[in-house]
Amino acid sequence: MSSNISPSSINNTLNDSRPPANVEPYRRKNSRLPLVNFDLRRYKSTYYRRLKKYNLDWKKRVEESYAKILASEPQPEIMAGNMVTPQQIIVPVDVPCNSMSPTPSFDDHLPNEQLSATEEVDQTECTPVDSVRNVVYRCKLNMTTTRILLEELRPHHLELPTDPRTLMRTKDFFERRAVGSGIYVHIGLRRQILSRLQIVKCKLSVPIALQLNIDGAPIFNNSKLQMWPIQGKLLFSGCDKVFLVGVYCGSCKPLSIHSFLRDTIIELENICANGVTLPNNHRMDIVLKAVICDTPARALVKQISGHNSTQGCDKCEALCCRANRCMVFPTTCAALRTDMSFRNQTLPCHHKGKSPFERLHVDMITTFPIDSMHLIYLGVVRKLIGLWKSMATSRADGMHPTILNTVNCRLLGSHKLTPFEFQRKCRTLDDVDHWKATECGLFLLYLGVVYLKDVLPPCFYDNFFDLFLSCYILSHPACSSYYLDDVKGLLLKFVGNFRSLFGEENMVYNIHGLLHICEDVKQHGSLDTFSCFPFESNMRFLQTLVKGPNNPAVQIGKRIGERWLVEADSAKSEITPNISVNVSKQTATFGNFKVSSYPPDNCFVVGNTSGVVSEIVNGNQFRFRAYKNPNSFFKKPLDSRDIGIYQVDNFEGDTSLRAFSEIRAKC
Repeated sequence: MSSNISPSSINNTLNDSRPPANVEPYRRKNSRLPLVNFDLRRYKSTYYRRLKKYNLDWKKRVEESYAKILASEPQPEIMAGNMVTPQQIIVPVDVPCNSMSPTPSFDDHLPNEQLSATEEVDQTECTPVDSVRNVVYRCKLNMTTTRILLEELRPHHLELPTDPRTLMRTKDFFERRAVGSGIYVHIGLRRQILSRLQIVKCKLSVPIALQLNIDGAPIFNNSKLQMWPIQGKLLFSGCDKVFLVGVYCGSCKPLSIHSFLRDTIIELENICANGVTLPNNHRMDIVLKAVICDTPARALVKQISGHNSTQGCDKCEALCCRANRCMVFPTTCAALRTDMSFRNQTLPCHHKGKSPFERLHVDMITTFPIDSMHLIYLGVVRKLIGLWKSMATSRADGMHPTILNTVNCRLLGSHKLTPFEFQRKCRTLDDVDHWKATECGLFLLYLGVVYLKDVLPPCFYDNFFDLFLSCYILSHPACSSYYLDDVKGLLLKFVGNFRSLFGEENMVYNIHGLLHICEDVKQHGSLDTFSCFPFESNMRFLQTLVKGPNNPAVQIGKRIGERWLVEADSAKSEITPNISVNVSKQTATFGNFKVSSYPPDNCFVVGNTSGVVSEIVNGNQFRFRAYKNPNSFFKKPLDSRDIGIYQVDNFEGDTSLRAFSEIRAKC
């Protein structure tokens, strides 16, 4: 090609439907190659996919031909209006300019052979490819929908690829292996920890606590396919988002727990012994704080008998017996299990084998706490309400269907009074078998103690009140340790009265487990600190990544890799805080926290005073009207005001101007 090519001739050549003469052989064999001026570096994934069946000579000829065309184009002039000024550079709050990016970068932790799948991202301009990729990422589009979208957009933007896998840079990022009848894909514990510790600027004096969750869930409603993800979470402010360590998918649960957990245990041994080293050479110590599972999964991981066996309790040596076709725990006092007795298998009937976690230097009793989501909310609360319903039907001990109807009417009226932070409104008692854990928690901790008062017979209300007060204190971060001894007595009283009211045949494992929940709170903190709620929420997200029954574990691994790459790209763009204040609509949102001047999102504790927000003035201040003379809702066994529960009637006369930073809690 001649070197004196004018810009007009280049444009005519590129816009012509015929290819240049020197790339005609390549055009005939690759008819889908777009005849546009494209950057081979930016589209290297598409470029290599289409050229992998040709030899290096063809690649060299095509690159040289297009390089000559690109070199002959005039360079754009740099105008003063296009230059970036210092005022346009956005620096995140509380992040020094010389520090590393707070958002994880996927490329830093991928093997070298996998880095070819990534693309260079223009930090100053979002290309059409980036825009379409973000749409697919945010809307969770499947491959078929993405392919149709590309077919519609490509005539207008020829730089878009035709294959969705090219757009999303799909590759087998993670290794896979067979485990029994299923497939296991290992994401990597160290890789996930490093990606979340990017915000740490200096070496910490205390180790960072790590929580693991292992549980199973069906993938589809009408299929035997199920997945068993290994999820993790760091107890560190700013990086406490749940992440995936590995996932197994098959027609049944993992037949060999040792093969299933092999990669995770190997990484845990190394991380707990040597810690992790950040790119800035700061070493972080990691300690395995808890392995959180529901009761069946905990028995599988620890390789012990199920909760319906004779030695079913993994906290004490209480014997289980059969009563009315149920396995019950009649005793409330038994010797506690210890780490030494567990490892020595003092009671062989309690063990089925050796747990993989015994290779680690952890306490095999305290490291596996009881999960409040399954035991208390889904177990005890639904069991208690179910017994009330059966007794109301038979009209026993003062119970009557009218009582349930009154409570149902009050629950329906609570929908307009439930704040924004509760994901679900509490349904009626008729649907208690379908209640989710959030509904059970809302009823136990907030609604039940008010709506059941003067409606439920006194003996049943007092029994429910003991459970409410115990769980409320154990869920309160400030009160859980101070009143721990009092809560032990309340729970022991609840279990004893429960047996008197409902009979020994209802003393199932969930009721017995309440006797050990205080020891776990003493070891791990309040109930919300070691619950399955965040892991169950992420489990639902993992289910949405599977679009068909073919290799679901591999699908999850590929989707995780794609999302990781997109998140790494978005880390290079502007970072804005998740704060929104709308004065005209009188609402302010701070992450998942909402402030409004209208009920039910206008009641708060500001400083040491409770009241309501009457007006949002601007992005920093609001007008606050305090309650007048708050009273105690109950005084026994302790004053309700000591744990933040008040009964109020009237307001103060005047309003005061307060700042959003003074808000302590929402009522």
